[in-house]
Amino acid sequence: MKKMLVFMGLVGATQIVLAANPEPPLLLTPLSSPALSSTSPVSFTWSNSKGASKYRLIVSTTSDFSGYNQKTKSCRNKIVCFTTTVTTPSYTLSNLKSMLQPDNNYFWRVESINSQGSTSTSSIAGFAFGNLAKPIDAKYTIVALPNITAVKTDLPSVEQGKTIKISATLDAALPTTGSYAVKVDYGNGLVSLAGSSLDSSVTITPAKSANYTIGIYDDKNVLKSNKMTGNFEVTAPIPANVPPVLNLISSSDISKVGVNKVYTVILSATDDNGDLRQINMDWSDGSTDSVNVEDGQNLSLTHIYTAVSSPTWKATAVDYFDALSNVISQAVTVTAPVVVTPPAVTVTPPTTPTTPAVVTPPRFVAIDSTGQSITTARDWKCTTDTETNLMWELKTDDGGLHDKDWTYSWFEPDRDKNGYDPKYPTVDYKGYQYNGTCRGSLCNTYDFVTTTNLQELCGATDWRLPTKKELEDLISCSDAKSRTLRDNEPGDICTGKPKSPTIDSVYFPLTKGDWYWTSSTYTPIINSSDSTSTIKVSGSITTTTTTTVSIIDINPPKKPATSPILRIDYDSAWTVVFYDGSSHAANKGSAARVRLVRDTK
Repeated sequence: MKKMLVFMGLVGATQIVLAANPEPPLLLTPLSSPALSSTSPVSFTWSNSKGASKYRLIVSTTSDFSGYNQKTKSCRNKIVCFTTTVTTPSYTLSNLKSMLQPDNNYFWRVESINSQGSTSTSSIAGFAFGNLAKPIDAKYTIVALPNITAVKTDLPSVEQGKTIKISATLDAALPTTGSYAVKVDYGNGLVSLAGSSLDSSVTITPAKSANYTIGIYDDKNVLKSNKMTGNFEVTAPIPANVPPVLNLISSSDISKVGVNKVYTVILSATDDNGDLRQINMDWSDGSTDSVNVEDGQNLSLTHIYTAVSSPTWKATAVDYFDALSNVISQAVTVTAPVVVTPPAVTVTPPTTPTTPAVVTPPRFVAIDSTGQSITTARDWKCTTDTETNLMWELKTDDGGLHDKDWTYSWFEPDRDKNGYDPKYPTVDYKGYQYNGTCRGSLCNTYDFVTTTNLQELCGATDWRLPTKKELEDLISCSDAKSRTLRDNEPGDICTGKPKSPTIDSVYFPLTKGDWYWTSSTYTPIINSSDSTSTIKVSGSITTTTTTTVSIIDINPPKKPATSPILRIDYDSAWTVVFYDGSSHAANKGSAARVRLVRDTK
């Protein structure tokens, strides 16, 4: 039982500690002078106290309130003193005869009371009711002070380490007698405001966010007016902005490009603040580009120069605070496109009138855009092979649909043309649509053929990919050392060391020494046995215990400009390599070049 009582006592003590006293009220009226009329009601006013729910007014004829019983909170004699409890910070005494006697001095005070019953008592003030009985001691006088009508800060928030100004506005000037000042408390004690009689302010450097209070205080820091409150926020310091850094990533030669050719620059930018916004490019021909970019991202910027010139482009990166990076620039030589001219056809006249000379017509004939043969550079678009009666597409150097630099992935949606094998229905034989680099089509063989036919190149609409055999027939070995490959055989057609490209460069100008697609899907060569068989792939032998497929070795060319991916499977097609005159199968998703063909008979 004793332990329980002790525990309850501790709880009660804790509750008392937690019940904070309300703020003591500030007495406002009546003042010590002039004397009040003994025939008019007396109005008592005081400040509204924080935490108070009601107020107890006590008026006494003595400054020590001898007639007031503090324990019972009552007066023994109404003539000596009286008391009343109200909920607002004012009280008007109208029944003067029963409470106040004319020609007497009175003293009054107010207790603020919170909801737990805790109290705080104001100072004591005196006043004369009727004629002044005797002078009132100065310590009981109330000086008429102005009210604070507004407080504010010049900024709602301030960065740590920087200043903020707190201001106050009064409804009247401070009295000239006495020592009174407008002061603010923002957690660092009372600080005086300075300024005019109605507006004053102070500039501070706060360390943290705070709620502040402003009031009028005497020289002993006793509050003598109403108080007003406000608040401000202190934020962490913002780190200094650092401009981004721009880097040139391009590894290929970017000092020259042909007219109407795609020119590519690869750039990357970083920003230590993480606020990178974009890379700006001035191409120096009146064109500019601005592209949003992420930190560290490689950005490919492309442009086409349309005239022979010597521009110097400049690139910069910029962040969200408009800070500019270093400048990267490059002088570019823009050259004219290569003009190809078909050879003139010269017919040798007969040596004698009776014995005509034997004239051997050339194997290849230049063809114009209408499909007619020509002997000048006018409108040369195609070349016809008189031995095979095949017309071949001629490549250009103008950045257009037939430019020599474009590459394409192999794509053919038609099962009858893409090598589909019903024994392997899950294999995707049609190829890939978007793995090339080009202009004018979707950069796959199927769309390039379709677009060329819509264009009616050389007046025809039946252009197609050549077969493996048809494209191999164009190989020309400069050292005349060659052999013929079977339909499904890879390897070298030129067996010596020919010059590249291995083609008649007179009638097929601008040919790249590179890989060119055919329409022939690769078909594995199958060698089966009852028990075991082998698969030979790039020189390795794998033995199995079941009948398997043996695929002949596919050797890559010696030094192709760009090598497609060699994969021996059912998703490959044949290519002819005009670097060294050879044929190889490559994955249909690889990027290779194309020369279209059509039948003339």
